Amino acid sequence: MLAMQNTSAAKGVKTLRNTPLPWEEDENDSGRIRNPSVGPRASFRIRSRGEREDASVQQLRTTLANSLVNMGLLSAFLCALADAIYVSPPLDPKCHGESAVVAIHIIEWCAMGGFFLVIVLTVILATDMDGVPDDFLVEHLKSNQILYSSPHPVAHVSIMLLAVGYGMDLDERAGCPHFTMGAIAAPCFPLLTFVIMKYAQHRRRRSGMMF
Repeated sequence: MLAMQNTSAAKGVKTLRNTPLPWEEDENDSGRIRNPSVGPRASFRIRSRGEREDASVQQLRTTLANSLVNMGLLSAFLCALADAIYVSPPLDPKCHGESAVVAIHIIEWCAMGGFFLVIVLTVILATDMDGVPDDFLVEHLKSNQILYSSPHPVAHVSIMLLAVGYGMDLDERAGCPHFTMGAIAAPCFPLLTFVIMKYAQHRRRRSGMMF
């Protein structure tokens, strides 16, 4: 009788939730997408129910390695962009004068330093991850989550500094008769890319819950 009550209670919970619990897998839905709401909110990809664990760890390693490589290459390119106006400032500043040129130099120097840190961090993290076996990779990433996510905020801050420096450089080259349009509009571009990234993450989680 106790077993029948437990079975009825489990069915009642499943009916109220209208979705199977994470440990309640049906033989016929092995090809369905795993609900991404079970687990961390931020994930690199959606994993199917029938996927083998060892293959999942290998794909996670490949995904992280590709992400680190892409971030390192992007940071190197953006560092070159910051260096372009650092070594070639406006010769005849038209908006705020020489003080603005000094501010541009400081801002772009900080941006180049941030991109340099991102490049070095991606190399260090990629090398560190190569030394971890597949059996311990997930636990290693969980225990060092702040370390492996550190390149992202540094890159975002550096991109924002790069945009602000370019906006100020535009004002000093073109002039600002009414207001400093470049310094105000330039940060909107990296903010827009951040909004698009968060929207893509939201849509990926929603896709995992729909299928």
